Amino acid sequence: MHDIGKGRPRHQRRDLIFAAVVVSISVVLSSLSIPSKMVVTRAIRGSVLAPFISLHQTWQERAGLRERLARLQTERNELSLSVITQAALAAENERLRSTLGVPAAIPDTFLVVELVPGRPIIGDSHSFLVRSGRDSGLEAPVGVGTWKGLVGVIRSLEANSGYGDFWTHPDFRVGAVVEGTDATGIVRAQHMETGEFMMLLEGVPFQSAVADGSDVVTSGEGGIYPAGLRIGTVAAPAETATKSGWSRSYIVEPGVRPGQTTVVLAWVRNDG
Repeated sequence: MHDIGKGRPRHQRRDLIFAAVVVSISVVLSSLSIPSKMVVTRAIRGSVLAPFISLHQTWQERAGLRERLARLQTERNELSLSVITQAALAAENERLRSTLGVPAAIPDTFLVVELVPGRPIIGDSHSFLVRSGRDSGLEAPVGVGTWKGLVGVIRSLEANSGYGDFWTHPDFRVGAVVEGTDATGIVRAQHMETGEFMMLLEGVPFQSAVADGSDVVTSGEGGIYPAGLRIGTVAAPAETATKSGWSRSYIVEPGVRPGQTTVVLAWVRNDG
């Protein structure tokens, strides 16, 4: 009988044998039931493929760390620019007060806080964890934001951790004022038909004129958010505006969306 491997180089015979084994295993696996296939799959993943799976997970973790580092560096640069700008404004304010003979104001202070977005159950998560707590000098509830705008509110604090909500949370509310006008109202999240979240400024007096593109900032009422913190920009009148009543509503483009930042400033109230 003629040997199919006779006359072939040794490496070719080895390849033929390996291919025959692989085909045989494939035929056997294809005939197994689904539970049996799952058992075999778990066994292979836990033995032969374990080093490769571990290497892949390590690569993903390192890639995530590089992305997080780049994001933190960007946020640090933005915060540095904000600090420089605020320092110049503070110096100018001090000179004006000195010229007018007005006593120096006791400035509010802020703490740098790192946020960790919560794990969503259905859809996007509206909550976050805080890697700081009461031991850092924080008191809840307290608003958090960046120089770009409001991010959310810290609801509760432990010694070294905390829990809070982004502005997209259904229970979020903040007193607001439209810069350059006497228009005031309440801002909350608005889930649009497109699926994205915008803000809704409601309760604005009917006689107050609000133009598209106007900046909306916090009013400071309630003691949770500092006055003047940017919230967003008026995009358009809301279709739900109560034009026949005593108030109007406006859609507001948020200054900061959840997920755009992990480093924020938490307001430390100055009661002095």
